[in-house]
Order: sequence, then C-alpha cells, then structure tokens
Amino acid sequence: MRRADRRGDHGVPAQHHGLRGARAVPTPATRRRDRPRSPHRIETFRRTAGTMRALVFHGRGDLRLEDRSVPTPAAGELLLEVHAVGVCGTDAHEFASGPHLVPLASRHEVTGHVGPLIPGHELTGRVVDAGAGVVGFRAGTVVACGAGISCGTCDRCLAGRTNLCRRYATVGLQRHGGLAQYCAVPAEICLDADGYGLSEDLAALAQPMSIAVHAFRRGQARPDVPVAVVGVGGIGAFLTFTAAERGEVTVVDLDPGRLDVASGLGATTVCRPGESAALGPVFPVVFEVTGTAGGLTTALDLLAPGGRLVLVGLHDTHRPVDLTRASLRELELVGTNAHVVTADLPESLRLLGTRRTSWADIAPTALSLDRVVDDALRPMIDGGSRVIKALVDPWADAPARRDWRRSDQPGVGGVPRRAADQSSGKKNAFDVGGVGLCTSSQRTGSVPSLTKPCVEFTPVHTMSPARTHTRSPSSVPIASPASRK
Repeated sequence: MRRADRRGDHGVPAQHHGLRGARAVPTPATRRRDRPRSPHRIETFRRTAGTMRALVFHGRGDLRLEDRSVPTPAAGELLLEVHAVGVCGTDAHEFASGPHLVPLASRHEVTGHVGPLIPGHELTGRVVDAGAGVVGFRAGTVVACGAGISCGTCDRCLAGRTNLCRRYATVGLQRHGGLAQYCAVPAEICLDADGYGLSEDLAALAQPMSIAVHAFRRGQARPDVPVAVVGVGGIGAFLTFTAAERGEVTVVDLDPGRLDVASGLGATTVCRPGESAALGPVFPVVFEVTGTAGGLTTALDLLAPGGRLVLVGLHDTHRPVDLTRASLRELELVGTNAHVVTADLPESLRLLGTRRTSWADIAPTALSLDRVVDDALRPMIDGGSRVIKALVDPWADAPARRDWRRSDQPGVGGVPRRAADQSSGKKNAFDVGGVGLCTSSQRTGSVPSLTKPCVEFTPVHTMSPARTHTRSPSSVPIASPASRK
C-alpha cells in the first residue's frame, strides 16, 4: 500500500507499442482539422451526400469495414462529422458473444432498426447538417453526444430518471452509431462542447465520464466522506477523477500501472487487493467497478457498517451475497445504469476541462477503423488491453496520438469565441428558420441550454468542403466467424 505520488506528471503522451500499422485506405487529403481555421468565416449547414467508411456489426465475431451511404438527419437530428469514438466493454461483449442488445434478427420496438448495425455510442464530432426543427446548434460546433435516447413523457422520464425510460434506446446499440465517418443523432442528447473550452479530443471522453458522474451521484457521498473505488478500467478511472475532486479516494486494483494512473488522477491512497484488507471496513461509500467475484469481495470487505455499495461493473453471472451480513450491518447495495443526459453530461464536460495535466494516460492514441478488432476489442476480451480507453478516429489510416489541450489554448480549435468577439469588433447572425443561435459560452449559468436563442454571435470554426473517398472493395471483413480466435 502506498500514498499516491501527486508529483508525477502524466501529461506526456505515451507510446502505444501494441498497435500495428493500418492497411492502406485512401482518405481525403484535405482533412479539416489538418488545415488552419478562419476565426471569422461564417458557414452554413451543408447537405452531405455520397458514401462513408463504417464498421458494421453482422453478428458474433463478425465486424466488417464497409462503404455506407452518408445518413440524412431526420427532424430533430444533427448530422455529425465524427471525430473520435470510444470503445467500451459493451462493444466487446456484443462482438464476443452477441448479439445481446443489437437488433439483428427482429425489429427494435423503439428505433425500428433491424439487421446489421454500425456500433459506437461514445462519440463526438462537428455539426455539418441538421434536420427540421433543430435550434441551438450551428455548423462547425463541436458536440458531445450522450447516446441514450428517452421518450420524455413516461413516468420515469417525468421523475428525472430518463436512463430508466420505458422506451429507452441507445445510439450504437439500437440504431446506427459512431464507428463511421458520419453519424446522425438526436439533437436533444447532444451538448455544445465548445462552450466548455474543450477540444474535439477532450469531448470524446465526455460520454464515459458522464457514466462515472452518474455512478458517483448514486453513491450520495458527502464532500467530507472518504470513498473507495475498486477497479481502474475505463469507467473506474473517470470515477476516480470525479471522486478526487470532492474529497479523499482510495483506489484498489491488481495492475500497478493502473494504480499509477489512479495516482495521477488524484487518488489519495492506492493499493492492491491483498493490501486493502489492512484498511478494514472503514468506507461509507464503495464503488465496485470490476464486475468480478474478487472485486465484489474486496468492495464488501471495505464497506463500513451502514455503508453504501454502488455496483458499477456488470457481472456476467450470479454472485453469492451474504444477505444476513447486509441486514445486520444495514448495508445498502445500489445499482447504477447509464446516465441522465441533462444532469450528468454537462458535469462531465466541466470535469474534463479541470484537469491540469494531459489525458494521454487514459487514451494515448486513436485507432483507425481497420484496427478496432485486433487493437481494441480482442485485447479487451482477452483481458490484455494496454490502454484504459481505446479511441477510434474514423478518418485516420493509422494510429495517431491525440492533442489533449483545451480548445482555448493557443493553436487548438481556432480563436476562442470571446476573444474573437473582442478582437474583431463585429457581430454576425447565423439564422436557421429565422432564429439566431448562440453557443453555450455566451449563455449565462453553469449548465448550457440546448434551445435558448440569442440575437447574434461571432462564429469561429471553418467547415471543410464535402469529403469524398474511393475504396475497393466495398466491404472488407475485419473479422468474420471463420477468423475468430
């Protein structure tokens, strides 16, 4: 057991030695983020036609790189030019033993989807088009997508628990997701990341951070109460950072490297499971994130009488629990599922912008689409992943390091809006349906409204011309049943 060394600087991007070179897949030479952006050029929504590259799930162990038509946003939807997508345990579970949640054989009762599906529910991108009735967004806005879609009218939604909606669906699971160059998503589950000063790379971590924020809320830990986190995986790392901002947090994990990461995220104490026994049942709130029998045992051993155990990790089998012990010690076992977009996503964006060092210790590189199976899914399934969060850049033809600076730092994302307003001395209106739209950086309050109109603003980012690409053949089997390990 050791106290966390807060002096360590994890801000230098780490070399990811586990990635192999991508097959040559032609990509546009005029990629938008490789060109300088004009701080004052106004761009309008553009209709994007043609084809795009996408990973398509056809069944267990069968993920194919295909050419697909660029989607057209329906009423109330945004079309995003996808910048990055996170790969999580749910994606690995579907690939390894699914379909479980993907409606391959029967039509989904909410989305209507049936058949092969583009995965990817942790996505961020720039707005390039919008369907009828969308207000609050402009072309070029960097948005984080919450992925979960709720009806807004059932009893659970009206109670503020939209993650338990009776007609819940998820982008990337029950309708096409972000492992493609473009993705259409409901505008109501997207949030303007520009207003939080986040770059596209930082915004890509918003959805998993939001899951951690929701789990922490479920723990109901007071600021002066020490908590414990068991497991530093994709959600456990973000949960550690969330908890550390509010007080003392002890982190338990088997991997010394991940314990080092936890130290960099603000953990007060880090230790391995055998060492945690010396701490005793002293924590009023414990988060079990591993989804394993050993993790559950460790978490229960750390839980103080009258304590609350938040079950974050999903267990793939039934676990024996001593209910007599739970009753006599008045222990609370609390579940947590997904997140509430309106409450948790804004907080996740805020938290991502507060870290003073880089997030490269969490996601050092982004993969190309054709490396997802070998360098993201299979390592997760086999338990040998070298990174905490695997990111994918649908426009890349090889793995690339990420730029983790905030968008309001020099050289990232163009001139900040407020600085542009002050330096240009002029204002422009961008009207959609006669309503001038503003961004969250110009709104008052800590949580931006998605629909609040304003009179005028100065746009910053420049949109690229429509992208085209040529590939052959139209479908490449990245993994098929015959090639499964």
